[in-house]
Amino acid sequence: MCIQVGCLSDPVEAQGLSHFLEHMVFMGSKKYPTENDFDAYLSKRGGTSNAWTGLEYTLFHFDVKRKHFAKCLDRFAQFFIAPLLESSSTDRELSAVHSEFELANARDSSRLQFFLGTLSSEGSPFRIFGYGNIKSLREIPEQNGTDIQSLLRKHREQSYSSQRMTLALHSKDTLDNLEKLARDLFSGVPNSGVNPPDFTLYKDPFNNPSFNKIYKVCPLGDREKLRIVWSLPSLKDKYEYVFSFRPPPSTPMGIISSLLGHEGQGSALALLKEKNLAVSLACGVTPTSDTENSSLCTVFVVYITLTDLGRDNVSDVCLIVFDYMKMLLQSAIASQQHMPESTANGALPNNHVQDNPGASVDTEREVHTFRSYLPEYQSTRKAAFLYDEPQEPEDTVVHVANMMQLVPPECVFSGYSLLKHIDLSVS
Repeated sequence: MCIQVGCLSDPVEAQGLSHFLEHMVFMGSKKYPTENDFDAYLSKRGGTSNAWTGLEYTLFHFDVKRKHFAKCLDRFAQFFIAPLLESSSTDRELSAVHSEFELANARDSSRLQFFLGTLSSEGSPFRIFGYGNIKSLREIPEQNGTDIQSLLRKHREQSYSSQRMTLALHSKDTLDNLEKLARDLFSGVPNSGVNPPDFTLYKDPFNNPSFNKIYKVCPLGDREKLRIVWSLPSLKDKYEYVFSFRPPPSTPMGIISSLLGHEGQGSALALLKEKNLAVSLACGVTPTSDTENSSLCTVFVVYITLTDLGRDNVSDVCLIVFDYMKMLLQSAIASQQHMPESTANGALPNNHVQDNPGASVDTEREVHTFRSYLPEYQSTRKAAFLYDEPQEPEDTVVHVANMMQLVPPECVFSGYSLLKHIDLSVS
C-alpha cells in the first residue's frame, strides 16, 4: 500500500509526525485491538513486513505464505480503516522512532541528507526533519501546549484517505479472486476528501547563496568521498524519456548518467584515475525515490571516492567532472540542431534504430555523440526491459504500488524503463 503523504506534510510543530503515524498504525485496530497483532500473527506464519516514510509517500508491505494471505491482508487493511492510535502505545513507538533516528544519525549517508536539507531556502518543506525524535515529537509539542495524540489522529484522518492510496497484490490466485479480495477488505477505507498539498509551490528549493558552495562534512567512516549535487527542475513527469532510471542494484542510469558514469577509455573516471585523484564514480537519480525525485525538484548526484591526492585537490576533481558535463551539453545541443524536428522532440523512428547500423552512424559518431548514442541506448533499454530477471514478489508489489502514484496505469512497468520519446531539451 502506497499513500500520498510523507514528511513534507508534517506540521512544523511536530516534525516526524508522518513517520510516527506509520509506526502507530501497527499498534492495533478496532477489529484487531491487540497491540502488535499484525506482526505477531505474521511472524508465527513465517511472514515479514516493513514500512517506510519518504518526502511525499508512505509505503507498507508484507509477505506471507499463500494459505495465510487473505487473513493477513484483512489485518493489514485495518491499518487504514480503523487504527486505534492509543495513547498507551505512544511512548513505546516514540522510543522506536527515536532509535531509528539515532541509527540514521550514525550513518554518513543520512547525515549528508540531513545536511542537504539545511541548504534549502528558508520556509522550504525540504527543511522538515522527517525522521522525528523525542525532542520533535514530545518535548517541543509539550512546550508549545500541543496535544500530539490529537495531532496524530487529525493527520491520519486527513492523509490516510482512499483517494491518495494505491494497492498492489501479488498471488498465484486468480485475478478475479484477488480483485474481489481487495474490494471486500479495503472498501471500508475512508475518503477524507482532503487533497495532498501542492508542493510545486515550493519548487527550486535550493535557489539561494548557501547551495553553490563546497562544504566539508566530517565523516564517521574512514573513506574520503566527494558528492557533487545538482538541483534540477522536477522530472517526475518525464517517465517516458528515461532521463533517470536505475535497474538494481546501483548501476549508472539514464542518458546523462550512463555517459558520465562510463568507466572506459575517454571517460571522466578514466582521467581521474590517470591523475590518481579518484578510484570510483557513480551518479544518477532513482525515479521512485521521492528524496531524489520529488515535486519540489530532482536532485542529481555524482558520487566520487577520492584518493589521498584527490582529497587534497577537490577543485581539480570538480573541474574534470564539470568539463565532462560541459562537453556532454555541447554535444547534446549540436545533436539537437542536426536532428529532424520529429526525431529531436518525439519518438525515434524504428528504422533509425534497426536499419541504420552501418557507416552513417559511425561517420557521425565523432561529431554527434548524442545522435549516435540515442538509438544504441534505446535498444539497450528495450532489451533490458524485455529480458531482465523477474523481481521477487515483495519487490514487485512495492514497485507497482509506488509507480501507480507516479505514472498512468499502462506505464507502471515500462515507465522510467523504456525510451519512448526523445527530447534533448529534457537532457
